[in-house]
Amino acid sequence: MSGEPKSIIIEQPPTITTSVDPEQGQPEFYVPLLERVSNYQKRLEAEQKKLEKPCKDKENYGKPIEGSKTQLRGMKAYHAISKEVQELCQIVNENGGKQKDGTVTMTFGNLFELYSSISDKLVGVLLRARKHGFVHFVGEILYQRRDDDVIITLVKMPPNDFEMPYCNDNNNNNNSKTFSDRE
Repeated sequence: MSGEPKSIIIEQPPTITTSVDPEQGQPEFYVPLLERVSNYQKRLEAEQKKLEKPCKDKENYGKPIEGSKTQLRGMKAYHAISKEVQELCQIVNENGGKQKDGTVTMTFGNLFELYSSISDKLVGVLLRARKHGFVHFVGEILYQRRDDDVIITLVKMPPNDFEMPYCNDNNNNNNSKTFSDRE
């Protein structure tokens, strides 16, 4: 190191020039304190509302906040599942064998082969269709290969406008809305 002292250059901050409003005696960019506090409070209230936890009483437990994006996504999912149930019943009706009593039946193995090219959620859709009374089969759940010989019976076709209710509220059926009602 050489013994020469290093010079340090200090830059002066730029000066801000503003014009002063002659009527109020304040700079033009000046925002009154009351207005700034009001804007801050509005933003704070909006953020606090976003962070609000949903009510956990018995009636609203497990349900999304009314009008939220979560509720909209749930309604879209129910709409899509309703269409899959209709499609499943249509496939069984078209490809199954008619029985003497007028019902249409098909084995799970055959249905799995046909439906696997359409969707990978066959068992879930079958359970949902059984819950709504459209199909019947023996057992809690069906597994590929093990249950290939289980008979799936089409009990009835879902109506063309079939839409599963979004919220199953046993106390108030007017509260269950479908995705179509919201569009």
